[in-house]
Amino acid sequence: KKKKIKNVVTYLNDKFQKMYKADENLSLDESLIKFRGRLSYVQFIPKKRARFGIKFYKLCESKSGYCLAIQIYTGQDKKNEETPASESVVLGLTEKILGKGYTLYLDSWYSSPKLYLKLWKKKTNVVGTVRPDRKNFPKELKKINLKKSEVVTRARRPLLALRWKDKRDVYMLSTKHVNANIKNTGKTRRVKKRRPEIEDVKKPECIIDYKKYMGGVDRHDQILANFPIMRKFVKGYRKIFFYMMDMALFNTCTLFLKITNQKKVKFSEFLIEPCRNVTETCRII
Repeated sequence: KKKKIKNVVTYLNDKFQKMYKADENLSLDESLIKFRGRLSYVQFIPKKRARFGIKFYKLCESKSGYCLAIQIYTGQDKKNEETPASESVVLGLTEKILGKGYTLYLDSWYSSPKLYLKLWKKKTNVVGTVRPDRKNFPKELKKINLKKSEVVTRARRPLLALRWKDKRDVYMLSTKHVNANIKNTGKTRRVKKRRPEIEDVKKPECIIDYKKYMGGVDRHDQILANFPIMRKFVKGYRKIFFYMMDMALFNTCTLFLKITNQKKVKFSEFLIEPCRNVTETCRII
């Protein structure tokens, strides 16, 4: 089953990166396509909308959602015993964009000081949430008592480790930022026990950047979910193939908008033209 789609994945990954020059900020995350058939690597992820399905790892441009690379989970992410699965996924997807000055945004499952140092040495900055129990992450950050909106940091070039107190503790790791640098988010909130009642919402710069640029994969998934060409399939590889055709069409639309500098064309409108061409071809045949 894996062999039937391996060549297609390799081909599309190559074309996706050759045809498009992405902006600086990229996000890497996982997504799930709904599938309940008989397949050894079907995943159950309760936080996802589909819950049961085939897991994809995606590297996307933060601004547009353009997908630069994909990797399908087929039961094993590790390439060797020395490298953790999360690190193998990141290094595999970013292999062709390293050394070009990109900034990568990750969530806590992928983040670790060791991985960040590897990517920084290859001229790629990384920003992301991190689990406080990660190896080599400063343990003293967890022990310090903080009040709401307070922040504490530890830095050792090029790494910045940060803990910020909001409704819950937020742990961050970054090679792009050198300090907390509290900034105004442009939002306000109402405070009952203080005067004035309305105050500005301020957060560390790395958290503002993370929230701004981490949504590339979510944006990509949201648009594809609204206009899918997929139908129900018993065979998993067919489901994967047509999902990748969806991705290719979306990337084509994004590339078209960038070349023509148009902003008002929607993905649904862009899909009409290929459909017309296929219909006319069928009539001629």
